[in-house]
Formats: sequence, C-alpha cells, structure tokens
Amino acid sequence: MERHHEAELKLRLERCKDTGVALVAWAELKRWYNIQRVARNTWRDIKTRAEELGIISLHIIENGGLTLINGDILVDVDQKI
Repeated sequence: MERHHEAELKLRLERCKDTGVALVAWAELKRWYNIQRVARNTWRDIKTRAEELGIISLHIIENGGLTLINGDILVDVDQKI
C-alpha cells in the first residue's frame, strides 16, 4: 500500500472512531490495497489498523461501498426508553 493511501485509510478510521461512522468506496479500497477482490487479508489489515487506533468493535455495512461503524459507541435505543 502506498503511503498516501495508508494515510487516507487512517483518516477514515479516525473519523469512524471520532464520529462513529466513515464511508469508503469499493474503488478506493481496491485502489489502496491494489487488489481486484477484497479478501480476508484485507479485512484482517483493516481490523488491525482499527484496533491500533483503539476501535475494539468495528462493524461494516456493504452498500455499494463500505460504511465503517464504530460499535464501541453504539447505544441501543431500548436503553433510552
């Protein structure tokens, strides 16, 4: 992975940590990792990088891109009732 792609991924993960969510387009992810298909090694790397930033529970939504969700700050609505 090129340094500027590493920096961009880190920014997205930091945004996820700070705000709870960050978006990554599939084309970006594939370009950053120089891959055609997202496989287990890519997911492992993303998880490791998230953990290094202190995100313990990282969730995703695959919706035409990738929505990263910081599960550490999720609150169940039932707790608000």
